[in-house]
Amino acid sequence: MDVESAEELLDYVFTEKDFSLKPDHAEYQKLTRIMVIMTQFYRRGSEGKKAALDKEVSRLNTLDQDARMIEELLESIRGYSLDYPKRLEYEKSLKQSLEEVEKLRREVRAEEKKWRELYEWSCKIVETMDWIGGWLKEYSNTEFKTDFESVPEQQPLSVDLYRIYKRGLEEITYNLQESQDFFDASLDGRLTKYHQVNRDMIRAQLAVLERYDGESAYRRALEESLLKDLEYIESHMEMGPRVVRVREKMREMHQDFFALLKWQRERMLRLPFEARHKLVGDVEGLQRELRCRSGETLAEVMDYRLVPDDEHSRGRSEGGEVGRGELECPGSKGEEAGCPMEAAVEKLKIHRLCE
Repeated sequence: MDVESAEELLDYVFTEKDFSLKPDHAEYQKLTRIMVIMTQFYRRGSEGKKAALDKEVSRLNTLDQDARMIEELLESIRGYSLDYPKRLEYEKSLKQSLEEVEKLRREVRAEEKKWRELYEWSCKIVETMDWIGGWLKEYSNTEFKTDFESVPEQQPLSVDLYRIYKRGLEEITYNLQESQDFFDASLDGRLTKYHQVNRDMIRAQLAVLERYDGESAYRRALEESLLKDLEYIESHMEMGPRVVRVREKMREMHQDFFALLKWQRERMLRLPFEARHKLVGDVEGLQRELRCRSGETLAEVMDYRLVPDDEHSRGRSEGGEVGRGELECPGSKGEEAGCPMEAAVEKLKIHRLCE
């Protein structure tokens, strides 16, 4: 599915005819169940990122301790004369060890920074899910006379936090599209073709390695890595009846996920215009910003522009449609930083490769 405008990402699934902003009680209960599933999914993802962060923090603490130990060892021998050959030998060895530890510390610090940014952003995603989940409670209180507590109406939201939640909701939408693309590709054969190309590349490299000395440490290490990749790819190429049934069911479930996001997205975009009393801060500025974003393209979303700088978007600060796209991820770009747009480009390449 090719979507040029970011605001069409959800609209291609549902139209005004088959989607209602006022679901009946049965529809509301289904939306609530879907909300629970999606919130649990992102909460587990956040927990996984926290575990990865804790692992890197532990590695960094160990390396910091090693560095301190080596520095103290160096200090302990500095009082001895350079005339002793062993002193020079110890010093040289310790300095080399310290350089190796410092190199590892730089690498681990980068990993720790990456996982910290991912974890902190994942917490915002979970916070977003909890906040928009409160809308379902508010809707139930209004329509079905329930008595849920902690609904958005009781908690005025700052404009800045609104932007974060809106960005989080749109990232969730893109993640869901990526997930649906995976199940589509796995069922229509595109993913299998992609795996076949990767498998053939690995086999070609293994054939070359067989012509060289098996005692080479580099050859053994590379061969081991390639065999692991081959095992992984071949295991994911297996498509028995059970796997097909599961993936077909998951693809169907995505329709329900999109229905929930459509409902939440519409509620969020209407909020600054129809219920501005629930926001505190520069609400008028937020309204202008949302109007300016109407017609934003996926390319502009990938460029992380606050307001698109093109002829189509300029001059639309008054009376334009509410914009749909605002994807911005902290830290480095790409899927590792919680931003799926780079992965979307890769999947497009896969699609074209297999056509």
